[in-house]
Amino acid sequence: MGTLLNGPQRHFANLGVLWWVAVGIILMVFPIFLSKFWLYLITFMLIQALFAVSFNLIMGYGGMISFGHAAFFGIGAYAVALLSARTSLPFALILISAPVVGGLLALIIGFFCLRSHGLYFALLTMVFAEMLYHVVHKWYNFTGGDNGIQGIPLPFFLETQASYYYFVLFLVVVGIILVWRIVNSPFGNAVMAFRENEERTDFVGINTMKLRLEAFSISGLYSGLCGGLFALLTQQVSPDVMFWTKSAEPIFMGLFGGMYTFFGPIVGAIAIVFLEQFISAHTKYWAIFMGLIILPVVLFLPEGLYGTFERRIKAMIRRRGEI
Repeated sequence: MGTLLNGPQRHFANLGVLWWVAVGIILMVFPIFLSKFWLYLITFMLIQALFAVSFNLIMGYGGMISFGHAAFFGIGAYAVALLSARTSLPFALILISAPVVGGLLALIIGFFCLRSHGLYFALLTMVFAEMLYHVVHKWYNFTGGDNGIQGIPLPFFLETQASYYYFVLFLVVVGIILVWRIVNSPFGNAVMAFRENEERTDFVGINTMKLRLEAFSISGLYSGLCGGLFALLTQQVSPDVMFWTKSAEPIFMGLFGGMYTFFGPIVGAIAIVFLEQFISAHTKYWAIFMGLIILPVVLFLPEGLYGTFERRIKAMIRRRGEI
């Protein structure tokens, strides 16, 4: 039998449904009202949101912090760029190559790195990512070196900014729904059990090494897809997409929004992209001001913006239910 909701719970559940309907309508009509600049920025927000949500599968749910996810993001971007510029493959195959190479690279790197834990695991992932960054940065004949690859072509049905926005919106929504299904599945429960107590998870018969490798590979697959979408959005790619600072982005997004919630990283991605754009438009010292904003949130709101909001809403529901 399903769980019966009392009056206040049903009220807030109905408000939640109306909220998501409103968000969906707003996202659908954005291209009608927004300028090209803002549509580009929101498309980037969507890509970053999926990147943050997929990374949170291992950070928030699995308790593993990777400093090397730029490798998967970047390899997806370069796969799309190289295949688009140098082959005549169908667009579907070019796009699919991004998550495939991202997932395979995560599987290979994870096989070596996941034998370690904590800080050692994080540093090993960063080492692998930096190795790949320097390969891409110096391999001029293949990757273009620090010049990157310019002029990535788009198929005719995605040539307008609005059409590409809707394309990204569809993929991001489907991707987020799939991640939601993953974290609420027995597999997701096992990942969270590992985060809480690895020894007990092993004791009940779960192969934690296999579990962590699967979660890491899924996260890498999504990161590769995000890299491919980013390359198509900018129609160019450079080694910067593999630099260590790119690996820090989903960590900050998760911390800012709330890494122990599902929607927290989405809120964090939207907020950080917007703040970076707003602050950088007014000062060249935008990184300092970003730090001054993120630091208090991490110190005084350890659950993040969305996490704090969600906790207070749940407390309100409980209080009203007791009345």
